[in-house]
Parts: sequence; structure tokens; C-alpha cells
Amino acid sequence: FQADGSALYSTPALWCQSREGLDVTTIICKNDAYRILDVERATQGLGSGGSKSKRLTDLSGPAVDWVSLARGYGVQGVSVKTAVDLRM
Repeated sequence: FQADGSALYSTPALWCQSREGLDVTTIICKNDAYRILDVERATQGLGSGGSKSKRLTDLSGPAVDWVSLARGYGVQGVSVKTAVDLRM
């Protein structure tokens, strides 16, 4: 279970799951942001940082196609919008 910002750093884990035939479900919460960087900026008392700083934490463009990325690494990928749609 991880957010999309951190997931961008660990996509090879999907390949490893495929290669090793692991029975693993990976859930990526897509909020289109490196939110942890916003949290750290606030913790340090740096304020919003302005538009250039905001752009550094924005993942909305180009959009990451997580389903295609998963399939590219050899694992099944599906997209859900609600917790009800999530079936494990």
C-alpha cells in the first residue's frame, strides 16, 4: 500500500513480483502528488513555496498510467475508484 509519489521510486518491485511469481497485491493510491514533500515543507515552516515549488510536487502531467505500467512489468493491473470496487 503506497501513494503514487513514492511508487514512482519503486516500480521495479512489480517486475520482481512477476519474476518470482509472488502472490502479492500492490495498492497504489493516486493523488497526483509527492505529498510527503508538501508535509516536509510545512514541517520546516517554509510555507507553500510558490508556483515553482508546487510544480515540483505535482504529478498530474503527464499522467502516469499505473495499469499499463503494471502490465509492462508483467503483473495484472486494474483501476478502481471506490473502496467497494476494491476486491482482493
